Amino acid sequence: MKNKILVIKSSNTNISPLLDLFNALEEKNYELLFLNNDKTLKNIYILIKIIYYKFKFKIKNIICFGIWEKIIFTPVAKILKIKTVWLELPREKKEKSNFILNFLLKKISRLAKLIVFKKCDKNNLIKREFDSKKISFIAPGINLKQCARQENIFNDLAKNKNSQSQKKFFTIGTVAKLNSGQTIEVLFGAVKKALDVIPNLQIIIIGEGEERKKLTWLAQKMEIDNLSWFVGEQTHLKKWFDGFDIFSSACANADLNDIFVLLKAMSAGLPIISVENHGFDDIIEDNKNGLLLPKDDSEFLAGAIIKLQQNKMLSKNLGQNAKDTIRDRMNLDLMVEDFLGVLRDGDG
Repeated sequence: MKNKILVIKSSNTNISPLLDLFNALEEKNYELLFLNNDKTLKNIYILIKIIYYKFKFKIKNIICFGIWEKIIFTPVAKILKIKTVWLELPREKKEKSNFILNFLLKKISRLAKLIVFKKCDKNNLIKREFDSKKISFIAPGINLKQCARQENIFNDLAKNKNSQSQKKFFTIGTVAKLNSGQTIEVLFGAVKKALDVIPNLQIIIIGEGEERKKLTWLAQKMEIDNLSWFVGEQTHLKKWFDGFDIFSSACANADLNDIFVLLKAMSAGLPIISVENHGFDDIIEDNKNGLLLPKDDSEFLAGAIIKLQQNKMLSKNLGQNAKDTIRDRMNLDLMVEDFLGVLRDGDG
């Protein structure tokens, strides 16, 4: 008989990066049931609902994402002897602190197990006086067997690296939500500065958002629009990464999706450039599996780009070490085992 887990998500939080984890749990004799109804979570019917899931499906674990579901479900689950796990996901934007909510969460968290995917998130919870013994850091990991490819009108761009003898461009690639949280303007500035040394430079920007028109206009204003390609969102990233020479992060505060994109870029053997304290410090070791810049600055970034373009051995070593990091420390199998360890670790 499979162990049943109820996954509750009442907010608009993007949990798609965790789908591989959930699928892997189902292969480990777990069955996941999903409750994703905001209205249901705001009335007395919720008590009936959780009791129904407990006795109908023999639920043994509950996974919560949002603040309200943690506050509402956790005490009820404790009474029903259901273990509760809170997933504290990295946020793109820092949420404003609310004294009352923080007080409630801190008290109720003693009834649950908390999982974080960045060490700085664990440190922040401890600073807010959450019990450190209740918090587990799990290194995010990707499925190394998943290497789907996608065809579209930009295929020639994505495949330009496949024929090295005919290659014309040195390509910097990034994946970003084109909103106020990105740092593509810094990347544009770096490219502009690096052109004197690397005249065959080009940028491929994967992503969509309300800032796309503004960024397109900015590229025109900086006179680099002829080497800047906005290709929209892409379901499968592997073929694009095959065409990059460098992956440069363009997010100021990495959320879970940004982290998993970075892991995929590393698994493709790309040398990585990012900035300290942007959410990747647990993953990138400066001058070992990538380059960490001290701040968002086009001069620093241009210098890193030129360094990697001119030092082929360094670029190759960083890319290989990045690939080894994913294989040895940040793959899906390790993530699943760590997650199962939390589920099995005593009562919530």
